[in-house]
Amino acid sequence: MPRVNSLAGFTINKQMADSFVDILLQKGALTQEALASSVDEAEQKGLALDEVLEGKGVSAQKILEAKSEASGIPVRALTGQRVPFDILKYVTEDSARHYRFVPLGMKDGVLEIGMVDPTELNAREALQFIASKLNLPFRVYIISRKDFNEVLNVYKGLGGEVSKVLGELESALSEGSTSLGTDYPTADSVSEAHITEEAPVTKMVAVMLRHATEGRASDIHIEPSRDKLRVRFRVDGVLYTSLFLPMKVHEAIVARIKILTNMQLDEKRKPQDGRFSARIENHEIDFRVSTFPTS
Repeated sequence: MPRVNSLAGFTINKQMADSFVDILLQKGALTQEALASSVDEAEQKGLALDEVLEGKGVSAQKILEAKSEASGIPVRALTGQRVPFDILKYVTEDSARHYRFVPLGMKDGVLEIGMVDPTELNAREALQFIASKLNLPFRVYIISRKDFNEVLNVYKGLGGEVSKVLGELESALSEGSTSLGTDYPTADSVSEAHITEEAPVTKMVAVMLRHATEGRASDIHIEPSRDKLRVRFRVDGVLYTSLFLPMKVHEAIVARIKILTNMQLDEKRKPQDGRFSARIENHEIDFRVSTFPTS
């Protein structure tokens, strides 16, 4: 059973790092010559030793098993499992990248954390700080670099998809394309027929809805400011900023949502309410929409 909040009691340091290498040597997975050259390369290039060893042909699985045996921390393989947004919220993408640990799941009220290298003192201290701030117990697992990078890809999934669609949308805006369905919104200039399923603004709204649903968000807030359009998801009662968009796409996105809900496109001075349904990942989802005028 993985230890709960067990990092506090770890004496993981250079000695443990040496012992995982010793285990590889003892099991014949590594030679002294390969170790010596790998240590030199790691120091010269500023890389982690296990990364260099893997590049020299040492099995990633054997490295994981040796780390586990040396530290007493179990190995966890994701095997294609996607970490949901409501779990990723516990560790920011910047922290995950810097300290090389990611949240994997929540079980029985305990946050499960995957670490690439539990020997890193800064990472252990950062995890202790985050857990104490969240007031959550945690369990630690060792994960492969491959799985770590796959979780990072989930972090940037929303941003990546939005960036791609945003490029299409900004291109269409600069060209004055009518395929956006807006030129901008008046009752005459915007019609549902103009907003096709392939229109960039439609893709943009669809991406936001899908990621909010996958992340089990209860609300989506689209909030204009002076120079940015902020999109926030509410998960477990807390609002998290998910992305920022340029203000020039604001009117197009609002117009698309108003069309979905049969709201008046040219009414901007009064609040409006509406509803629509969408099929996302084979589930029929009902959305209730409210708009408010901004100063």
